[in-house]
Amino acid sequence: MRKTSFFTPTLLIFFTLVFLPNAFAQGALFQPRVSLIYFLPKDRPVRPDRITALQALIQDTQVFYADEMERHGFGRKTFTLETDRKGEPVAHQIRGKFNDAYYHQQTINKVWKELRNTFNTPQRIYFVAIDISTERLDGRCGGAKGYSERRVKGFLMPASGPCFNHSLAAHELGHAFALEHDFRDPAYIRSYGWNRHQLSKCAAEWLDAHVFFNNASAQVNRNATIQTLSPTEAPNGIRLRFEVADAEGLHQALLYLKPTPADPANDYKLDGCRLLDAKSDMIEFVTSGLVDPSQDEVTLQVIDKHGGMTRQKFPINIAPILPPPKFVSIPDRNLAAAIRKALGLDRNARIPERVIQRLTELELQGNQINDITPLTNFTQLTLLTIRDNPISDFTPLANLNQLVGIKNSEQ
Repeated sequence: MRKTSFFTPTLLIFFTLVFLPNAFAQGALFQPRVSLIYFLPKDRPVRPDRITALQALIQDTQVFYADEMERHGFGRKTFTLETDRKGEPVAHQIRGKFNDAYYHQQTINKVWKELRNTFNTPQRIYFVAIDISTERLDGRCGGAKGYSERRVKGFLMPASGPCFNHSLAAHELGHAFALEHDFRDPAYIRSYGWNRHQLSKCAAEWLDAHVFFNNASAQVNRNATIQTLSPTEAPNGIRLRFEVADAEGLHQALLYLKPTPADPANDYKLDGCRLLDAKSDMIEFVTSGLVDPSQDEVTLQVIDKHGGMTRQKFPINIAPILPPPKFVSIPDRNLAAAIRKALGLDRNARIPERVIQRLTELELQGNQINDITPLTNFTQLTLLTIRDNPISDFTPLANLNQLVGIKNSEQ
């Protein structure tokens, strides 16, 4: 969801809306940059300490990307920040049109609506820190807006509170770079893991060609052409094949799948990537992530060697390919009810084995559950909440290697 400096309090006055038109008229600002915005409702006072904290946060995020790109063998590439003549990051202070309470609901859409007409400079990503009393945005920690390569890009997060952290900044900034979620490893910054501290090799390869990591104006993009062939059965899953061509030269392709009820987010998720080095190629993915007929489409996202991006969805029908479903038996009725709730199943629905094997989070608090033996099959669980249940035997959790967080009644 993911390293700059802010102005001192005396300089904040300098960057008001009156100044913005002149600042954005400078031709140099059309180079790829991340710009900082400190947004506050009209009835809240400016808090210089939050601006300083935001400065440190974006600097840490910039270093994170440089460290991870270097770790993957791409050198210390990272994004560039908008700075003043002294090399200090510019912090645009924006006063909202309404009071604090107005922004407590639909926060992201309301703030973005006020900003999007002013901050529409090409090749600019906007890091927006919202100084709001709830310290939440629509009950969430943040969100990205307009991260297609042809639209204004930005991400928003609270300016204070538990959501104001490096992992969230790096995560949301990744969305602005056109990267979706990646739940293949809870350590990935693109996941929802507790200890997100890594950029995946797929993400690093993508950013290696991205214009924001090469400080270059976007080239004329002729758009890659993508065609797909019908999915077929493979020994370890389902085989997907794509014919891809781009006159600029292909760099990488990312395969995204629709989520299942067991996934932590109702968003597209990365299944795999292919590094390319040609003007045309046949790409093949064998995926075990297509497990539910509701996954009726896949998305292929391609970047060329100059940073031009193409994204295309393809409808698929995997029902004839999937093996006959298997179902699990959950003797403890309360545990079964909690699992159905987590999966979005009806009260008396049978529980598919292929779905539980992909469930990553499970909330069981206060459900009067006695027996958690079936959880031994929930091999992808990363977070489990089980407090306030009369459970005496926790050995079924011993072999859940992905589990990084357990909350029980003794904690």
